Amino acid sequence: MENENITDHQSFRLLVVEDDETLSTLISQFLRQERYEVTVIHRGDHAISHIIEHQPHLVLLDLMLPGTNGIEVCRRVRDHYNGYIIMLTAKDSEASQLLGFEVGADDYVIKPVQPKLLLARVKAHLRHLPSQQTLEAPLNIDKASRTVFVYGKDLKLTTSEFDLLAFLFENQGKTLTRQELYHALRGIDYDGLDRSIDLRVSKLRSHLRGMGLTQEVIKTVHGRGYHFVPLIQLESSHD
Repeated sequence: MENENITDHQSFRLLVVEDDETLSTLISQFLRQERYEVTVIHRGDHAISHIIEHQPHLVLLDLMLPGTNGIEVCRRVRDHYNGYIIMLTAKDSEASQLLGFEVGADDYVIKPVQPKLLLARVKAHLRHLPSQQTLEAPLNIDKASRTVFVYGKDLKLTTSEFDLLAFLFENQGKTLTRQELYHALRGIDYDGLDRSIDLRVSKLRSHLRGMGLTQEVIKTVHGRGYHFVPLIQLESSHD
């Protein structure tokens, strides 16, 4: 049944986008037992408007869908949706996973889905959602001490993640191409194939959301590169 809504007492709202009705029923019933509120949609094109309008806390998104495939759904909602997206796919290939990360997916689960493993992934992401945000500045980066604070809380990053975030932050408001990023961060030209920067951006987005910065800070400019939202816009939107 399309757009099936299963309601209970849990405050977390999940969306399952899966065209296999047997699998979607299995997943939704299992999650309902864990007291989540679950909505099921079977078509990708129907999921896009639902995600943008209802802003679920987490989306389980099948890769192969009628109407619009999961990659395109993720691409089209990411600039308007800041929750977590876990892709469900039978394709255990590095290329498909990297493509998903590039367009904004946070995680992958390979089919056949193991319910307990899926639940563990869901819980791992949802536990990073803050119960409330403080009134601290949204984001502070100190290059001298190589520290990052999100709403006053220390964010631990790897060296490569910090370098990328700091460079984007220094160029906030400007769209940076992959060529510019590779040249600045690695001193090499972009070969058109390497997706390490895209993967790093996906991880940074996940880290920042987990710290309570729910507005999309690093936006994908399709066909060009990445754009860091000016800090003044973050502060005004938080107010």
